[in-house]
Amino acid sequence: MKKIIIFAVVLGVLTGGIIFYTMNKAEEESNIIAPKILPAEISVEQGLWKDTLVPDKEPGRVYRKANKDAATIVELTNDTIVVDWDNWGVETFKKDQNNIWKREKSNSK
Repeated sequence: MKKIIIFAVVLGVLTGGIIFYTMNKAEEESNIIAPKILPAEISVEQGLWKDTLVPDKEPGRVYRKANKDAATIVELTNDTIVVDWDNWGVETFKKDQNNIWKREKSNSK
């Protein structure tokens, strides 16, 4: 009888840990991309080009209106968007007072 109770307690602890881990992981992922604050269109200035980012049909993705370059949203807050372009790498844009998202200058050369 003691073995059954010990097994039940261990199983309960393990199952609770798995559920807790899964819930924490889902919460962390939901903080990264918050589609509810993603506007229908985002005016961006990269330095070499100006364009509008539009949400893709696939959640967490955007594309440029002018040429359809697509990216995954890595981070999204009220004033910062970090995108990982399919063909160009990661870029960070910060929103200014005119609601234009400008590319943040990198520290590397």
